[in-house]
Amino acid sequence: MRIDVIDIRYQPDCIFIYTSDKVDGSIEILPFKKIGPGYGRTKCIIKTSDKRELEKAIQVMNSYPELKSLNIIYKKNDLAEISLVTNITELYDRIRDYGGFILGTMSVEGGNEKWLVTFDDLDSRKFAIEFLKDTNDVELSYTLDISPEFFCWLFKSYESLISFFETIKGLRESQIKLLKEILEEGYYEWPRKVNITDISSRNNVSKAAISRKIRNIERSIMTSISKLL
Repeated sequence: MRIDVIDIRYQPDCIFIYTSDKVDGSIEILPFKKIGPGYGRTKCIIKTSDKRELEKAIQVMNSYPELKSLNIIYKKNDLAEISLVTNITELYDRIRDYGGFILGTMSVEGGNEKWLVTFDDLDSRKFAIEFLKDTNDVELSYTLDISPEFFCWLFKSYESLISFFETIKGLRESQIKLLKEILEEGYYEWPRKVNITDISSRNNVSKAAISRKIRNIERSIMTSISKLL
C-alpha cells in the first residue's frame, strides 16, 4: 500500500487554515462526512499555547463565513474538542475525485496543513500528483510504501492498540506534564542530561517520590506496548 504525505501551504476556502493563521496552536481534524452539496460534518481537536489563545481560536472559527454550526464537546484550559459543519474545500473534493482517500487525521499548524492520502490505483495517483504539482501551494512531501504484513499485524493487534491508546489517554494531567518535562530536559538521553536529583529539586518533592511517579508512568506505557509486541 502506498501512502502519500501532502503538505498544503494555503487553501482559501479552508476554515482550519483560516483559523491557524490567526492563533498560536495546532488543529487535528478527522476526515469529513459529507452531508449535503459542498458541506460536511467533522470533529477537530484544538491545542493552543494558553487559555486566551483557545478562546480566540473558537471566536475566529465562529467568524468563518462558510461555517454552518459549531458545538464544543469538551474544553479545558488550552485544549478543546469541537464538532462542526462547514464547507468541504475544493482541493479535498478534487483529491476524492481522483480516487484519493484521506487516512487518519489532517494536521494544521501555522497555516500549513498535512494530509495522509492513499489512491485507488496507480493511474488515479498519477493524475492526482500531476494536478498537485500544477498547484503552487501544494507539495508532495514524501511517499510511504507499507507492506500487507503490517496491516495483518494491525488488525490482529486491534484490541491491544485500543488498550494502548486508552492507557495514554488515561494518564493524569500531572503525569503528562512530568513526562514532557523529563523528555525535553534529556532524562532518557545517553548520557542523561538530568537525573532524579535534578528533577526532584525542580518539582520540590523527594527523590523517592519523583522516582515512583516516573516508574508508574513507565509501567503503564510499557505494559501496553508489551501487549502489542
